[in-house]
This record gives sequence, C-alpha cells and structure tokens, in this order.
Amino acid sequence: MQIGVYGCGYLGTVVAACLADFGVPVTAYGSDSVNTTLLATGILPFHEKNLSDIVRRGVRASRLMYSTHLQSMVQRAEIIYLAEDSPKDIESIANEIAGYSMHGQILVLVTPVPVGTARRVEERLKAAGKQMTVVSHPVFLSEGCAVEDFNWPDRIVLGTSSNAAVTALKALYRPLVMRGVPVIVTTHETAELVREASTAFLATKVSFINELSSLCERINADAVDLSLALGLDKRIAPRCMQPGSLGGAFTESDMDSLANLASGSGVSLKILTAAREVNREFCGRIMRKINGALESVQGKQVGLLGFGGQLWRNSPGARAHGRRSAREGLRSHRHARRTTGTNGQRTLL
Repeated sequence: MQIGVYGCGYLGTVVAACLADFGVPVTAYGSDSVNTTLLATGILPFHEKNLSDIVRRGVRASRLMYSTHLQSMVQRAEIIYLAEDSPKDIESIANEIAGYSMHGQILVLVTPVPVGTARRVEERLKAAGKQMTVVSHPVFLSEGCAVEDFNWPDRIVLGTSSNAAVTALKALYRPLVMRGVPVIVTTHETAELVREASTAFLATKVSFINELSSLCERINADAVDLSLALGLDKRIAPRCMQPGSLGGAFTESDMDSLANLASGSGVSLKILTAAREVNREFCGRIMRKINGALESVQGKQVGLLGFGGQLWRNSPGARAHGRRSAREGLRSHRHARRTTGTNGQRTLL
C-alpha cells in the first residue's frame, strides 16, 4: 500500500514520518525544494521530540521519500493525506490533487478545517467527475509529544460513508487497531466537530485551574498540589490540569472556527467564550507578575522556554508577551535556558 502526504510543514512531517514507521512506503510532497531536501536528511525546521530520528530511519530504509513532483506522488499513491498546517486554499488543493488522480484514490483530510469543509470538497469532486473518496480524519497532536500522540492515540476518528475507505484505513492503522485503539466511524461534520469540541473542552479545563490558581494565591494554597490532587481523580484526569496557556496555531483556529460555527448557527457557547477570556487574562496576569518581580522590564532580557514548536507563537501567552515587549522594550530569547539582563539579573520563564 503506497501512501502520499501533501504537505511538509509541521503536521505533514509528523504524519508522513509516523506512517512510514508503520512499515508502509510513504511519499511526502512539498513545493519548497530546499525544505524537502533538508527533511530528506533529517533536518527539521522545528523541534519535535524523536521526530528527526524517525525521519532519518524512514529515509534510510527507503520507506520515506520526499518529492516536489505532485503528479507522480498522486498517481503512485492509494491513500493521499492532505496535511497542510493551514486550512487556507484547502479546497483548491484538493481539486489540484484530484486533477492528477487516475484510479479513485482515498483523500484523507487531516488538516484542521472548519465543519462542512470535507462535505464541500466531496461535492466539488463529484461535480467535476472525480472518483476520489474523501475521509475526514482529525488527528490530535500536542507539540513536544506529537510522535507519541500519533503512535498511541486515544481513538481514531474517520468521517466517511465508504466502507471500502474504512477497511483500507483500518488496514493502514493495523498496529494501532491490534492494540485495541477504538475506531469511530461517523459523518464528515461530526469528525470535524470532534476536533474543535475537544480543543474547546481542554481550554475550559485549563481556564478552570487558571481561576483556581488565582484563588490559591489569595488563601495561601498550593496550585501545583491542587492540580495534582484533582488530576488523580479518574473522572477528571491529569492532562491539561496545570495552570498556563493552551497555545498553538491549531488550538486558536479550532476555537475560532467553533465560535464562528456556533454564531452562524444561532447558538451561544457561553462556556467557551468565558474560558477563552479567563485564559487570556491569565497570560496578562503572568506578565504583570514578571513586571512586579523585576520592578521594571524596560530593557531587560527574559528567557522564554517552550517556544520550540513553531506553532506556539500563536498562543495567547505568546501574543501577551509580544504586546508587552512592544510596549515596554522587553527583549527575549527563545529556547534560552537562562539569559542575563542588562543589570546582571537572570530570569527564567
């Protein structure tokens, strides 16, 4: 079974490398020849734990190839993953892929897209006389743990009405299915909504502990111990139960898309709106605490950990830092373990 992956950004690189690690041949397409050449040598433009090793292993074993020739990739593949980091022009890209299709391949949409996108893509391809089967397949990856999340998912969600497509994807994911990972087969709209709803729920969970952390400061309670105790409750679970910012380009676009969908459908998502406001305010509170601890951040250098993933830059925390930096002359170094300010102070964030 030959697999094609359209996209050599963050999402496409993770998907292509992990699928090749299953033992199937994968060709990843990217329009940037320089980037694809670097990827083929295992040099990634971002940091993701263990991913570089997996890319090199796949290339060495000739299971993972990179190409800038879309037609040959499409015509060789039985299953094609559309894995761009942005939903921009996603329907046009699907049409471009379909233009080279010759034997009714399966087109798997893993790019985070607004609800309704897969249905529109499917209808446009049918109207153009293309026989490709469209499958909505959200993947749930967290930066820094993307390889682990792909290889040990909580569930596999497939939005399609094609039994043949389900059978083919179950065969591809056989290592996961054999471990008992549940496969949920549903409609396009439900599959797309699962991703957005999951992100919104996690944002709500984070907002709750963020508010409680404010209370802890006032009553001399320990927010870290509180998070640990709450997370050990099986009904609550520990992930995303630490005060902080739920960031990433996918996170914000998921919540924007869900909010727009609800607004356009005449539904008010009051909990999501409140959760986003709480999380934005939390980031502002952290910046105020830094400002208070340093008396003034004017001209200071502050090290920021956690910027290893290029998508984190769109998080509320990154935007809050950017606004404060622009306003007060704060200088920062990403990835720094520590930085020394102009007055010799060292601040770790």
